[in-house]
Amino acid sequence: MNESKSMKLFFFQRKKLLLYSLASLLLFFLLFNYLSSKISIAFTIKGQECFPYRFWLIRKGVVPERGEYVAFKNHKVDGRATWIKIISGKEGDRVEVIELSGKEQFRVFFDEIGRELTVRGYVFLHSIDPLNGTQVFEAFEKDTRGRDLPMIEGVRIPEGKYFVSSPAVRSYDSRYWGLVDESEIIGKAYPIF
Repeated sequence: MNESKSMKLFFFQRKKLLLYSLASLLLFFLLFNYLSSKISIAFTIKGQECFPYRFWLIRKGVVPERGEYVAFKNHKVDGRATWIKIISGKEGDRVEVIELSGKEQFRVFFDEIGRELTVRGYVFLHSIDPLNGTQVFEAFEKDTRGRDLPMIEGVRIPEGKYFVSSPAVRSYDSRYWGLVDESEIIGKAYPIF
């Protein structure tokens, strides 16, 4: 009985502290839940760098404009990873592909060890906005591990689809696996460092 009274006295004396602790925990949980529904983070995997940034903040639910960074899931390649590229083409833009024959293909040096890669063709992205003009991307025959690479087909970009790329010559992007659907977009990405 004495032990029961001491327990009641303990809780009574600390009731305020317990209530503050529970309220703080609830507030933290609600704030964390709210923030995680609006933002997330991503890290660039070593060896997969298309941009000079390693850490990204993603604002969920926002579809970026042309020239802005986009975070998305790429179900054609790996639906688990978060991909980050730049939106280069959108609705109304035209993708034109010129595939080179074996005689026309040529090799280019890729990296500091002098690895050669064969250019399979060119992908032209013609913007409907005259200020953006046409972008030209080299499409390589194989990746740096020697695996065959696919190549996008010519198309007028429909509503809800985007051509994504990066300035890296060897970027694995829309010139190979095609357009990104708006349903795959997580949000707008911001480089942190």
